[in-house]
Amino acid sequence: MKEFNDQTQFGRLMIAANAKYASIETTADLARHMERDHQVLYNWSKRGIPPKEIDGLSDKYDCNPRWLKDKKGEMHLNEPAKLATKRDQEISEITELLKILPDDDFRQVKDVSENLAHYLLNKASADGKK
Repeated sequence: MKEFNDQTQFGRLMIAANAKYASIETTADLARHMERDHQVLYNWSKRGIPPKEIDGLSDKYDCNPRWLKDKKGEMHLNEPAKLATKRDQEISEITELLKILPDDDFRQVKDVSENLAHYLLNKASADGKK
């Protein structure tokens, strides 16, 4: 991919688009993906992205609209902090999955988790008595 500068709105758009879709490497790729005329993107690269486009583009390419507009904040709204261990990463991934579960499924997972926790505590207690 051509290196795009994050100092411009258009450069940040290209970086976000490529982060989400590795196949978007050039302005022409982005124009095809967006189903926009190449001239529109050329204008954005010279004049900036129109304010009315920022929110839609940030949704489409999963980036923070403030970052896209003026480079404030992180590129991604929910960018996880660098996690220290693989276990921390796995816990974070499980937590994110739990957030999107339907209520009935969440209750089932919660019940199973509570039963497992009780089992493990009892097992640890029994192992400590040996």
